[in-house]
Amino acid sequence: MVLLLGLSSLAAQAKTVDVIFMHDVHSFLDRIAQAKTLINQQKKTNPETLVLDAGDFSQGTLYQTVYASKAAELRILGLIGVEATTLGNHEFDCMDTGLAGMLDAARTSGDVVPELLLCNADWSKNNDYTNTVRRAWDAYGAKDYDVFVKDGVRIAIFGLFGKDSFFCAPTCELTFFDQYEQAAKTVKQIKEKENPDMIVCISHSGTDKNIKKSEDEILAKKVPEIDLIISGHSHTNLEQPIQHGTTYVVSCGEFSHNVGSLSMKQKPDGRWEMARYEILSVEGVEPDAVVSAKLEEFKNDIDVEYLSKFGFETNQVLGNAYSNYTHEEMGHIIADMYRKTVIKYETECPNSENMGTGKHIDFSVVPTGIAREDFLKGDITTKDVFNAFSLGIGPDEIAGYPLVSVYLSGREFKNACEIDYTMGQTLGFHLLNLYISGITYEYNPHRMILDKVTKVYLVKDDGTKEEVDDNKLYRVVSDIYTGRMLGSVNDLTYGLLSLIPKNSDGSVVENLEDNIIRTDIFPGTTEFKAWAAIARGVQMTGDIGDYAPVIEAAYTAAPDRNPFKILSRPSKFAKIVYCLVLVIIVIAALIVVLCIRRKHKKARA
Repeated sequence: MVLLLGLSSLAAQAKTVDVIFMHDVHSFLDRIAQAKTLINQQKKTNPETLVLDAGDFSQGTLYQTVYASKAAELRILGLIGVEATTLGNHEFDCMDTGLAGMLDAARTSGDVVPELLLCNADWSKNNDYTNTVRRAWDAYGAKDYDVFVKDGVRIAIFGLFGKDSFFCAPTCELTFFDQYEQAAKTVKQIKEKENPDMIVCISHSGTDKNIKKSEDEILAKKVPEIDLIISGHSHTNLEQPIQHGTTYVVSCGEFSHNVGSLSMKQKPDGRWEMARYEILSVEGVEPDAVVSAKLEEFKNDIDVEYLSKFGFETNQVLGNAYSNYTHEEMGHIIADMYRKTVIKYETECPNSENMGTGKHIDFSVVPTGIAREDFLKGDITTKDVFNAFSLGIGPDEIAGYPLVSVYLSGREFKNACEIDYTMGQTLGFHLLNLYISGITYEYNPHRMILDKVTKVYLVKDDGTKEEVDDNKLYRVVSDIYTGRMLGSVNDLTYGLLSLIPKNSDGSVVENLEDNIIRTDIFPGTTEFKAWAAIARGVQMTGDIGDYAPVIEAAYTAAPDRNPFKILSRPSKFAKIVYCLVLVIIVIAALIVVLCIRRKHKKARA
């Protein structure tokens, strides 16, 4: 009886923690107003519920255009009760001055803002970029970790920035310590100094179906003292938590469509188990009135401070969509709009920089991931277009990546198609899926890897095709983000499929910013922003028709098993392999000859 009463008492005293979490909000703050309603409902049940975010709270909608001046995202997160967040790769899109401006604007706003936690940034570099961010970071009061007390439970929370996040932040000039080593050091420090009941990591590292690439699962295994990992970056929506040992990894998807809600219960050994886990959709949820009122203030700032520079208004109707367009179709639409819009303004603004009559555009290209939102059937507004391509900032420090104009050789054209088919379609490197306007290509699946594309054609305005000449230079238009990622392609393929941007005279582009397309068609900026090019393209097109034929014609199979066709016109990679095979055959033949001669000598002896 005494034993039973003791066990009953222990059960009654078992500690519990409730958590609501989100990540990859990407400036979708209208849905955050709906998320606040869900948070309010949870807080009625347990006022001590912990609310966390795992980074990439910016870059995705028009709210990001006042990122540096008003810090709309951080202030709204604070308003809905988020107590801690971390930096994602897209927080670096606005360069050092933009990130520092956002931190300063949030700090001086007078609003309640979340704690900012990140443990693996290396602040030791003495350069302008690091110093600019570090000043604002310290002034904000950001930390490696902090301890929050909920219902008597001491919860230590630290932030972490992953390897793939750094790969996806081409404008970030900070350096980072190894995430696993630094996480282990931070956890050790927490255990020694803070006497925590629970350790939580808000990580912008992500998960992957391939366990070898699933950074937050690797973290769970390498640092098993962590009880809970809120996993951002990969936009994963985990219907059930991933468990490794006694560490749980959770994710709720991107763009504020959902929030995650969970309860954890402490076991007798001090570790924690998942008692409840839900992914709550915001669809159909009534927005919180206080948050909605604050968002209206930011919308006025957007029209006045930003859209007026381009001659647009937030809800201005630019065109019409015949149907809903998927992510893949959006890639083709964006590439088409780049090309059509620049061609139009080539003749209208011949004196603008990197534009002018006679400069034909051979093709335009965008990688997967560029399209952030789909076009839905019905009216297409300025807001819809911006949300579809909402990334970055230009050297003018105005939101939106600018377009650039460079040249590639015909051989590099073929490399681009090879990257799309072999690396993207076949090997599953989805970041390397390309959407290209102005060309089509054929591939032979029987050829060697990285040597499958056989012919590339320019598609002229009248529908006729012209095979690309390997040694000729062709003009390509894209956004500066895509241009900056070309070096990553070279690294991923170890130079086997190189893409080196050039000027019209064949010289290598040393600074991509020198090739920004500039024009005087906008009243507030000279940079031809990618989103504005799409907006102008939608205006010119009026009604967006069926893009399926364009997608189907992007590439076609030519499965020829003829050995001459398979071995003809090899790529650099194929040449290396063929040479190695030839060398092996020659060596093997020499060995056979030497063995035969030695055998004959022995026979004579």
